[in-house]
Amino acid sequence: MAGSHFGIYAVGMVTAAVVGYFAVAALLRLVIAMKLQPFIIYCALLGTAVLIAGLR
Repeated sequence: MAGSHFGIYAVGMVTAAVVGYFAVAALLRLVIAMKLQPFIIYCALLGTAVLIAGLR
């Protein structure tokens, strides 16, 4: 990692951490509020789509 690019990397890491934190917090609120059924359906549909895309 070049020293002149440290600021860019630092901003990217902080941004990723903040966005990741809020994404996990939002998902946890959704799962707690709506129970697990919508999350299970989402995971099943996404998993099926990924498997189908991977088999092509």
